[in-house]
Amino acid sequence: MDFLSACQKLVSIDSSPSQGNIEAVQFLKGLSESMGFEAVVTEEIVNGINQANISIKSSEKEPKILLQTHLDTIDPGSFALWDKTGFNPYQASIRGSKIYGLGTAAAKLDFL
Repeated sequence: MDFLSACQKLVSIDSSPSQGNIEAVQFLKGLSESMGFEAVVTEEIVNGINQANISIKSSEKEPKILLQTHLDTIDPGSFALWDKTGFNPYQASIRGSKIYGLGTAAAKLDFL
């Protein structure tokens, strides 16, 4: 999967507080494993909502770098405000050199 397709897929997943982030984590687990990384997922229930963390490591004996981010987003608010995404915050839209959608600037694309 190319980078832009991965961006569009990840943005399309609702990982707001009312939905949890399990689906986003499972997508990233599969993507990471397809690239040769080892992915470990830990799940728990927080305030009645399924949540997860994912740890990714290379097959090298000694990891060289650790990156940390979160995958949940805020609630999108009124869809009417999402004019650059066709009024759908879960539809990543590319305009020029920018990508718009819920989570693009706050965490989801940091992982990618």
